[in-house]
Amino acid sequence: MEEALPSSVIQLIEGSVDASVILDSERRILYYNRAYESMAKLRGRKLRKAVDEGAKCFEVFPLSICQEACAGCHALASKRTVRVDEIKALEQDEPMTFIVTAAPTTDGRIIETYRDVTADVRIQRRLKELLRREREMNATLEEKVRHRTEELEFAHAQLVLQEKMSTLGRLVAGIAHELNNPINFVYGNVDFLDKYVVDLLSLVEMLGERSDLPASLQEALDKKKEEIEYDYLVEDCRKLIRSIRTGAERTATIVRDLKNFSRSGSGKLQEFDVAAGIETTINLIEPLIKNRIEVQKCYADGLPIVTC
Repeated sequence: MEEALPSSVIQLIEGSVDASVILDSERRILYYNRAYESMAKLRGRKLRKAVDEGAKCFEVFPLSICQEACAGCHALASKRTVRVDEIKALEQDEPMTFIVTAAPTTDGRIIETYRDVTADVRIQRRLKELLRREREMNATLEEKVRHRTEELEFAHAQLVLQEKMSTLGRLVAGIAHELNNPINFVYGNVDFLDKYVVDLLSLVEMLGERSDLPASLQEALDKKKEEIEYDYLVEDCRKLIRSIRTGAERTATIVRDLKNFSRSGSGKLQEFDVAAGIETTINLIEPLIKNRIEVQKCYADGLPIVTC
């Protein structure tokens, strides 16, 4: 069969570093080069004998496309060169990948060339794997950076809030201190005011009960009582003094609670009355919840002091 092939074609195939083979229209092997022999499943005389007996290409060197998408068949049918990339070789000791090129000849034959790209494919796969790992590492790093940024932003917000609370504490402490003196003045004098008012009212009552007063003076006194609504004034004075005392006590309580609220912590463990702390908080927020929320307090008997 070799004599029937043009010598130029044979020289071209022999000079190729890629495995090459010439097939007839039935895919029988007419000629092959040394590179083809080195990778075929048959070697030497066995290969020559199989070729002489009309072995077909897929019997000597099977590829994954041989049965369903034969490159040589497509080339012969379309009368043009066909190239198929990354074709797997079957029945090999190790996985191999080829680029298969099939070119039809003018006399109805097929020249197939098999370029071994196994190493290139392995490198490409390795590069893809490295790129995938790099992307995963970058994504992990970005996630860590994002998470760390969120932590830093939260820490910054906490520091700002802490500074605000510290400033508020100093402001409240100053206000409480300034309020303390006038409140003590009011609270300390309301008892004297109550006594003085009682004494004055008693004096008026004594004058009104005397029978030896001149009629004109008695008449003027009675007229003045009527003008000022004396009975109502007496009752209202008592209410006003009670209100002043209650307001002063309430204000003193608020000032005391503000002092407790604004005191600087030592950072050390100390004893603390939880119930008293709750009472302080409720007193401070009472204006916000008054007439809207009913607070029910139920403390356990003998609630212990907590070290905190």
